[in-house]
Amino acid sequence: TYQIFGTGAAGTVNIKRIRYKSVPIPNYNTGKGVRIKKIEFLLNDEVVDSETRHYSYQKFNDNAMTSGIINNLYDNGPVVYKHVAEKVGQNKGYVRYYFKTLYDSSDNIDADGNLNYTNIMHYNILRNGLLEKKEVFDASNTLVAKEENTFEFHPIGAFYPLNSSQSGGTVLIKNSVISKQTNISTSFIGSDSISAITESVRRPLDLNIISKKNITAEGDVIEEKYTYPRDGSILWMVGIKDRLLTSETKRNGIVVSKSETKYDDTVHYHPTSQVSYLPDDPSQSLKNTVYDIYDDKGNIIQYRTFPDAAGAAGFPVTMIWGYHKTMPIAKIEGAKLSDIPSYLINAIVNASNADADAVPATEAAKENDLIIALDTFRKDASLKNFIITTYTYDPLVGMTTMIAPGGITEKYRYDSFNRLQKVINANGATVKEYRYNYKN
Repeated sequence: TYQIFGTGAAGTVNIKRIRYKSVPIPNYNTGKGVRIKKIEFLLNDEVVDSETRHYSYQKFNDNAMTSGIINNLYDNGPVVYKHVAEKVGQNKGYVRYYFKTLYDSSDNIDADGNLNYTNIMHYNILRNGLLEKKEVFDASNTLVAKEENTFEFHPIGAFYPLNSSQSGGTVLIKNSVISKQTNISTSFIGSDSISAITESVRRPLDLNIISKKNITAEGDVIEEKYTYPRDGSILWMVGIKDRLLTSETKRNGIVVSKSETKYDDTVHYHPTSQVSYLPDDPSQSLKNTVYDIYDDKGNIIQYRTFPDAAGAAGFPVTMIWGYHKTMPIAKIEGAKLSDIPSYLINAIVNASNADADAVPATEAAKENDLIIALDTFRKDASLKNFIITTYTYDPLVGMTTMIAPGGITEKYRYDSFNRLQKVINANGATVKEYRYNYKN
């Protein structure tokens, strides 16, 4: 069974075979242009025809001609198919995909209408094709939905040699980033249509998205703006370029929310506080959270909520991290770290580390030991005035147990694919159940 993942825009499949005789003979290679004809799904070893996906690659306006394009570059590049049609099952309609290639950028075409092999722009983006349009048709061949994408490219760096092209000479290429993308999504209902527009702008300097704009089907305009560390700032100088500093949302031109994350401690470069601004008066701010203590892994250990509203101290919350400092195992609301005896912390941390290191034969026993240790922690007299929630985990899978402040236990069970299957209570009764079904 071969599983091939991708967008369907382009691809090269190499199938190799070795025959052993007196000496191995060379591998066989199918070369370029190999295409997926169909994908079948099996249930009890029987093909489910309603889920079978069929693909075709002819030009939409000329079914006798392939839409494949070979760039003729010695870069092991794939054949790019400008038009790809996908049909699922029988009488369910089909989907058409349109891809933009190196030939579709005016920057790459010479006076004769051919690809300019001397200077190829946007190479990294267009080499494998870029989805430009998607059309969905029903079984009666009626267009029911459409998505259109437009892009603005920002060249980065200088031209550099790729290799020699089949047409001769040296190929110079330059890469780009998508600095702006606009998506128009349209649904058709009879003779009427409803459209929504989404626009995102990316800063080429660090590739962070600095703004989004959504125009809903009802005509509302929702704008979001983001700021990140600037060139020359302390965070930037230590290589931290993707931390969100401020976020502002407007609806029809009116500010509805604005927040800021501050980094005022140059010792650890972690957030020090979270600030919100009043929508009706953006000049007025309120400090929501102060982050006091981090461990050596960057995990938050102690923070305080609403220090401005509740006085200088605020409302403290302490987090205890276990499983070798990878997962929070206890949340103690109302307590500072100094309020919790260190021997209590060490007991649950050590039990969680033992659970993390357990071999399959002892996993259940070690997790039970941790649950007992957490229960002892919760019931200790020194913590009676605090609100405590505890957690256990199956590393690389998910949370297995949560005990709420009131003592109510939730246990989480997973299927063979590590997907959450059900939530049960302390008595084993199912509280929630999740089922996973696949559809088109």
